[in-house]
Amino acid sequence: MKERITFTSNGHKLVGIFEASKDGNIRLGILMCHGLTNTKEDCPLISQVKEKLRSEGYGTFRFDFYGSGESEGQFRDKTISEMVINAKDALDILSSKKTIDRGKIGLWGRSVGALIAAMLIKDERVRASVLVSAPIFPYETFYPLYAKDPARDFVTLPSSTVSGKIKGPLELSKDFFIELKKIQDKVLHVLQGASSVLMVQGDQDKKVNPEYAKHIYTILNEPKKLFMVNGANHDYVGKENQVISAVLKWYTTHLPM
Repeated sequence: MKERITFTSNGHKLVGIFEASKDGNIRLGILMCHGLTNTKEDCPLISQVKEKLRSEGYGTFRFDFYGSGESEGQFRDKTISEMVINAKDALDILSSKKTIDRGKIGLWGRSVGALIAAMLIKDERVRASVLVSAPIFPYETFYPLYAKDPARDFVTLPSSTVSGKIKGPLELSKDFFIELKKIQDKVLHVLQGASSVLMVQGDQDKKVNPEYAKHIYTILNEPKKLFMVNGANHDYVGKENQVISAVLKWYTTHLPM
């Protein structure tokens, strides 16, 4: 069963897809958060992971953040704080489904989607989380692009950063960059002492420093795991099956049926 869901978040119309498990008999749900330059359809790994989870009895809900895919707004309108609000509202949608146990929800996020998912880790409804290539230090990751010329209202991003469909110009506003230090402080505070978290990181990632995952691992509580994928880039090309297997094992262990 595939259900297209339109919902309102921070005054904007967003679009998501809820899919029940393939046997239709589900209790557990996974909220899936795509990356900054992707959508719910083209984010690397999201389709493969979603299909594997569904085949194992999980329901999934993936959605387009504001400024992405079918949701309102353009790419240049995005901020991290807006995306966090979007994810919280999407979590409410998933937990309201009658077929989902609202106290047994998992989070999955990739790249900036993993940063957003990390902000929700301590929600009482969340039992297990998977953060893939998470830029947990967003100030260090993105602010240098803005610091080159802080007088600009918009910063054009390198085309090499894109791995999906962009709506409108490939640029981000000054508002995106000036809140990064505050966002970084918040997410590090949330992750301190968080548990039931799997960190997945490619050791050849050129977009997110692999050292970030190692640092976060040190501040998490058990159960926790750091899966460093040898030879993997930011998109895990050729390494997809390794990641899918690790994700499924984590959920079946820490978010059991």
